[in-house]
Amino acid sequence: MRRNTLGLWGIIGGSLGFHVFCLIASHTFLRDFVWDHHPVHAAVEMTGAIIAFFVAYVLIRLERRGVGTHFNLQITAALIGMGLLDGLHALTYAGQSFVWLHSTATFVGGVLFATVFLPSRWFTARPLWLPWSAFIVALLLGTVSMAWPEWTPNMIVATPAQAGQFTLWAKLLNIVGGVCLLASAAQLVRFYRKARNHDDLLFCLHCALFGAAAIMFEQSRLWDFAWWGWHILRLAAYGVALWFIVRTERETLDGLMQRLEEANQALERDVADRMQLLAERDVRLNTFLNTAADGVITIDTNGFIETFNAAAEVMFGYSRNEVIGRDLAMLMPPQYRSLHHAGLRRYRETGERRVLGTTVELSALRQNGEEFPVELSLSEMTFSGRQVFAGIVRDVTDRHEYRQAIEQKNKDLETLLYVTSHDLREPLRAIENFSRIVRQRHAGGLEAKAIDYLDRVVRGAQRLDGLLDDILTLSRAQRMSTDRQALSSRELVGDVLERLEGTIREKKADVQIVEPLPTIYAEPMWATQAIFNLVANALKFHKPETPPSIEIAAYLGNGQPATGLVIRDRGIGVPPEFAERIFTLFQRAVGREISGHGAGLAIVKQIAERHGGEVWVEPRQGGGAEFIITFPERPDS
Repeated sequence: MRRNTLGLWGIIGGSLGFHVFCLIASHTFLRDFVWDHHPVHAAVEMTGAIIAFFVAYVLIRLERRGVGTHFNLQITAALIGMGLLDGLHALTYAGQSFVWLHSTATFVGGVLFATVFLPSRWFTARPLWLPWSAFIVALLLGTVSMAWPEWTPNMIVATPAQAGQFTLWAKLLNIVGGVCLLASAAQLVRFYRKARNHDDLLFCLHCALFGAAAIMFEQSRLWDFAWWGWHILRLAAYGVALWFIVRTERETLDGLMQRLEEANQALERDVADRMQLLAERDVRLNTFLNTAADGVITIDTNGFIETFNAAAEVMFGYSRNEVIGRDLAMLMPPQYRSLHHAGLRRYRETGERRVLGTTVELSALRQNGEEFPVELSLSEMTFSGRQVFAGIVRDVTDRHEYRQAIEQKNKDLETLLYVTSHDLREPLRAIENFSRIVRQRHAGGLEAKAIDYLDRVVRGAQRLDGLLDDILTLSRAQRMSTDRQALSSRELVGDVLERLEGTIREKKADVQIVEPLPTIYAEPMWATQAIFNLVANALKFHKPETPPSIEIAAYLGNGQPATGLVIRDRGIGVPPEFAERIFTLFQRAVGREISGHGAGLAIVKQIAERHGGEVWVEPRQGGGAEFIITFPERPDS
């Protein structure tokens, strides 16, 4: 920067030296030099005009970017005014208009350059008003001057003795313009010293050259050496402006190249970081895949295998290289392959997803032809812009064997239960019947205590018989059919109340049904059994000397559609610590003062859970209890 600054000051000094040399030469050894050459003159002036307009355009662009000199708009206006008038001057031949257009160009340029002394706020609201005004005024002035040259003042002395010399008007216009240009150069120097903006100093040189040329005008005559000298200075001034453009564009280009290089370096670092992250991710992914206990398989939308981890190799008996790129159907029994292909085709054509996001059990095929059960979790993902399907496969052969073993044991236990029940019922009935016979035939010869003992024997046998019935019912509930259908819970409740009509009448119970009751999806017999047990429970556990009061209504949980029933009573209630225990077999919240086997609510719980529902108890406001049983909303829920 310091070297550039010294160079500019050197140019200013050299131009002033050239100015002095031209003046001395034109008054001494080159006094008689005259070169009347219009084409060269026109080329010089037109070149300057073109440079002026080009520099003005670039300055406006710099102003919009917030760079350049402190006075982009003022210098733009001056260049437009001078350039337009100099261009018109280049189109005329020597004469009054010839000198007038040159002198007005210098004057207009000087005055417009002097706007650097105006406050900057004048150019804030409407920044382009001055350049446009300069263009319009210069265009009008130049057009009128060329169309009506007789309107312009005399610029050349008409007397033969002073031929080629300029009038006072011509000298004044050039001197005033030159003074304004030199003053503007001083203002630009002042701002350069304040802000150290190299562009300000560059246009200081521009103004100084123009100012020196204008001052030299007064000492010259048409076509003499001094006259050509100040033309050279003016062309040099335009050259300085062109130098500004070249330098600015070069700096801009250098800045862009530097930013581009920095961006490329940053991009390279980013790419390297991302590649490293991808490599690390691949290592982690491969480690995960190869250490996962379950098989992991990915396929494309056409069903061809892309990933096959170590666990899958062990599970299916194939190596990774044997399956990559082949159809997934090779791992399926033949009877499932057409369904698999149809599902992929449906997805490609319609986008329909049936098993994505779910876990299903199906049969798979090992390399040796053995079929085995697997649990498959299938998901969809986007990888490198492609859709792929990822499946996690788990061999559930052991689970199936355990399940079959448990089912067999349950069947064995069930058989044992029925045999035991049958074997127990025979002696129980014999005990009950013989006790009744003894009591009936020998009642007169027995003491009251003996008769009480016989009654206890009969009741115990009956209780044990009922307990066997409940155990058998619970066993059947655990194996109930899962075939469900839409049922009117109102009809089920009606059937239950009809079966309990005698008990209701005997206990003088008040049973209310709050309409409407919902439609439930359940197995009819077992849904009826669950409702029966809950209503019978409410009839049984009422307060002494108080008839049962029961309300049956739809259960509306969390604002959702009704999916169950609530049976409310005003009975003895259920202590909080027994709220869960009462649904366990043989667990009761009361003593033996109220008859029962302790199996009814356990059966209800088994029925609800086998249907995918729930049953629980809550305290009722004002006393009593509320038993809630729910069922799924749909058969496939």
